Amino acid sequence: MRSATFKSSLGPMSALLFVFSFIVLIFISRFVLLHALVGIGIGILSAPTIERMSERYNIPRSLSGFFLFAILFAFFGGLITLLGAVLSEQCMVLLERYPDIAQQVSAQINTLTQDYPVLRDYTTKFNPSRYFSFTMTSALAYIQSGFFAVTSVALDILIGVYTGIHAKTYFESLVRSFPQKNRSLASSVLQESAQVMRRWFKGQLLDMLAIGVITGLGLWIVGVPYWAIYGLLTAVLGIIPYVGMMIVVAAASIITMTSNPELVPGVIAVFIVTQILEGYVILPMIMKGQSDLPEVPLIIFILLMGAWFGLMGLFVAPAAFAVLRVLYMRLYIPRVDSHLS
Repeated sequence: MRSATFKSSLGPMSALLFVFSFIVLIFISRFVLLHALVGIGIGILSAPTIERMSERYNIPRSLSGFFLFAILFAFFGGLITLLGAVLSEQCMVLLERYPDIAQQVSAQINTLTQDYPVLRDYTTKFNPSRYFSFTMTSALAYIQSGFFAVTSVALDILIGVYTGIHAKTYFESLVRSFPQKNRSLASSVLQESAQVMRRWFKGQLLDMLAIGVITGLGLWIVGVPYWAIYGLLTAVLGIIPYVGMMIVVAAASIITMTSNPELVPGVIAVFIVTQILEGYVILPMIMKGQSDLPEVPLIIFILLMGAWFGLMGLFVAPAAFAVLRVLYMRLYIPRVDSHLS
């Protein structure tokens, strides 16, 4: 009797051990997995363009793929080379000035709270200027390393090239891996997921480029130092709805206040204009016909991806969340409804 009970419990225990081991393996190899998924995503995004180039110019898909990625690599490589020098210089200057900035922030906080004992005790205990200094110093170092890490994605591009060239073969092989009765649904869901990924990635890239350029140029016109850093931060953190822009506005205003307080209203005005243009002009144009993603789950997912995978995780999170939403709506919800009925 005990032997039968032990054998019956051995199955669930083995399953739990397998799941736990699988999760640990995924966590350990998460960066390799991320680069593989990014490469596959690049291939999915580029597959239609490669197909059109092959048909229009009557050249092999392999040649079309390498032509496309050579053009893109040259364009983005030149852009990174041009912006990298400016960003690196501004980061170095800002990091050198940080002890003075932190001291001025601390003095201004003490001045603002000297008439309020509760606030004074709170700021004395938690020292917000120290946390601000640590956060911004880490962010600047992260920008420097993360920005130049973008130039070292050769593996992602290589995977993307071959995925884009052989997209049809991979797609058909993946569909055939499902049981016969489920292949039609699998094909439909995979095609919809690919379309959603293309639309969201394109829209997100255009939105990031637009708000980054508008913010950077606006701050440069106003005469704000470190305008390129704020432009890049706006583009990257703008992925996080509402919170990202608030972080950049707060950081830019505080840093500008320590050296050029008369420019703070201009800083705030530039971000207000950027938000208005993004909300009423840019997003309605590039996201037309797309369903909105729920903000709270999206923010949580973006923060998790950023914590797990860094800058690359932040960038791919919205498109990945859009695909997960397709899977949820097409697979999970119908299954629950069928069980309830």
